[in-house]
Amino acid sequence: MKHFNSFRLKTIAALIEFFRYTRNLVDEGNGKFNLMILCWGEGHGSAIHDHADAHCFMKILQGSLSEVRFEWPENESEDGLREISRTPLPLNEVCYINGK
Repeated sequence: MKHFNSFRLKTIAALIEFFRYTRNLVDEGNGKFNLMILCWGEGHGSAIHDHADAHCFMKILQGSLSEVRFEWPENESEDGLREISRTPLPLNEVCYINGK
């Protein structure tokens, strides 16, 4: 984390304005974890994805976020994924995601 500074934060902020989503590696954690800052522009989101075999902790540093969870249909006659929960995550909230 010694290389992470305010200039880098300003650079990340500029990239968000252009790309609307960035993943920024802060520290590799001696190969045991990755510390990242993920940034979305206002009104943007991520595609549906899973966190299988990963343990993710998040803290909301600015703004707010909603975690929407889905499950696969129980049989082939159902159409698409089904939303099972929607959790608002306000400023300074901390949450854990593991894909289960």
